[in-house]
Amino acid sequence: MARAVLRSGSIPKADDDRDGRMLAALSDPAGRAYSMRQRGYKLAFLLVPMSLPWMELRLIGRKDVMAVDHVGFRLYDFSFLVFLALFATVLAGSGVTASWLCVLLLAVVPVAHLFQHLRLGYRLGVGRRSGGRAC
Repeated sequence: MARAVLRSGSIPKADDDRDGRMLAALSDPAGRAYSMRQRGYKLAFLLVPMSLPWMELRLIGRKDVMAVDHVGFRLYDFSFLVFLALFATVLAGSGVTASWLCVLLLAVVPVAHLFQHLRLGYRLGVGRRSGGRAC
């Protein structure tokens, strides 16, 4: 099939459609950026139901925690991560290129934030013999 296309010199119809969409996106970058943002926030809300089973597995057997608590926690956590990404983008746009800051913002801060808020939000303990609950 590919050899026939190369010999004939014509591009198949699917590529014509793709090229047309690409030209439209290049001619209106602001519209394309708006469209990508709209898709992004709609797909970002899919992260909440996808992460709920993992939260349920983490806190299995806890009668004081319901699914609505998980939803609230995940929405809060995802919003923090979005604002952290925005902050990192603003810093990168302003010319800050320190590699230690990038590592701190993208690796250390999210893990520390998640650890701290899991521990405080669900009253989890670290290395305690009280069944994982804080006294």
